[in-house]
Amino acid sequence: MKNNPVTELLPAVEREGWHWLVGHRRYRHWPTANSGPWIMTFLTGAGLRVMRGDPRSLEMKAIRFNNFLIAHLRTPPLHVRWTRDRTPAQSRYMLLFVNHGSITVEGAEHWASSGGGLCLIFPGTTPADIQSTEKSEVIIFTFEQSEVAPYMLTPSNIADIRPGTTVFRASYAYLQATVEEPQMAEQPEETPEVLRTLTREVARALAKSFLVEDESEATFLHAQRMVDQHSTEPDFDVDALASRCQVSRRTLDRLYARHGLSPAQEIRRSRAQRAIPLLAESTALTLEEVAAASGFRSITTMNRALKWAYGLSAGAMRQTAAHTDDRAETSALAQ
Repeated sequence: MKNNPVTELLPAVEREGWHWLVGHRRYRHWPTANSGPWIMTFLTGAGLRVMRGDPRSLEMKAIRFNNFLIAHLRTPPLHVRWTRDRTPAQSRYMLLFVNHGSITVEGAEHWASSGGGLCLIFPGTTPADIQSTEKSEVIIFTFEQSEVAPYMLTPSNIADIRPGTTVFRASYAYLQATVEEPQMAEQPEETPEVLRTLTREVARALAKSFLVEDESEATFLHAQRMVDQHSTEPDFDVDALASRCQVSRRTLDRLYARHGLSPAQEIRRSRAQRAIPLLAESTALTLEEVAAASGFRSITTMNRALKWAYGLSAGAMRQTAAHTDDRAETSALAQ
């Protein structure tokens, strides 16, 4: 997880954004006279468009997983727009922890704590305008909604959480520590998977803490748990989900529609999500084996789901992962 040069980001920006780059990558930026192109490319890769201000004086450390981004920023007065014109960005939450200064969000559906210091932008297609009117320090944490299932956060089920609560203090400390450069020259082989698991659990804990207890949401949350637990079963479909929840299919469709979702899409998204690490990190498995392990009946249905969710086929994801790893190894040898 070495710091990656701007040349690695360029193909991703030109094609599909960061989801073209799989695996774990670290980035860092300190203001220099020649740092403008690098930080602009980084921001573009993240789907952020600079509307006002000079990002060259921005200080940043970041780590990107397939479905997570953690960034620790010290930013000048700056206005950026999270365009969300790419499909993967539309299914992401963005959580901002403001340590110093002031950050405001406009446009997209979002929630902000009454005392300031926390802001959550919900998944959607509407661009989000994020502004700092003074020098500010902030940790940004973005994650796929599938990573926190069954805890689906909406503007109507958010509690008024304050930043000083235990779960948020602990999460801030974890995110800040994770984004720092590792002190070891070499990390154990299992470290990326451990980080992925820990980061996912932090995201789930945060999502659970946000939720207001609501009996009307109980069936929906139970359905999401069933999707999470059973999507790897090839025979698990919407009818099976309705049966496990002891409701009619029409009722199930109505519950999901309230969240702008459909049960069929959530089953497909869950299977696609399970396929990604198998494709990126396990070349020993054939595509047929990856499809079967993820709950798909064929490579064709897996490819269809992956292209719908991430814009890439299984073969393209595997080739990209291998190409990225080869470049990282070549860069390491050169050093």
